[in-house]
Amino acid sequence: MIRRTEFYKEEDRITRVQKSRIWQAVHFQLFSGDLKSHFNFEWRNYTLGMATSVILFLAGIGVWTLIGDSRINAESELSLLNSTYSQAIYKLEKIAARKLSNSNVKNLDELLQAKSERLNSVSNAISEIKTNKELREFETIKEKRLRQLYLMKLEILDEIIAMEGG
Repeated sequence: MIRRTEFYKEEDRITRVQKSRIWQAVHFQLFSGDLKSHFNFEWRNYTLGMATSVILFLAGIGVWTLIGDSRINAESELSLLNSTYSQAIYKLEKIAARKLSNSNVKNLDELLQAKSERLNSVSNAISEIKTNKELREFETIKEKRLRQLYLMKLEILDEIIAMEGG
């Protein structure tokens, strides 16, 4: 065990009065006088830090955009074609629904009902193919069948719009 008496002589130790004076001097130096000297703001470091953060932010946006573009370019042509079909069908369905709600012709009800039932069955087949995750090896066959169903749905919607428009 280390003992104080072995390392410090009595005259090397400070008294309580000396210790109190030292801490009073430290306190006086810290809290009196000009506070600017204690909190000297360095504008150069601040501007360099802000410039660096802006550059890093812009670089992050660039990387994010690059990753997004590469992901879009990585999509297969079939999936891009299918998404285009889906968007076209969605817009045509809105037009057909608007035309049907504004329809004043009553003698076409049975024909429209048959077409809408056919449209629903094609829509159900499309959703079934989209949700079926089995048989990965037949993916190209599924994509072709999906395209055929999209074309059938577009034809039905076109017939509905043409019936109401004519």
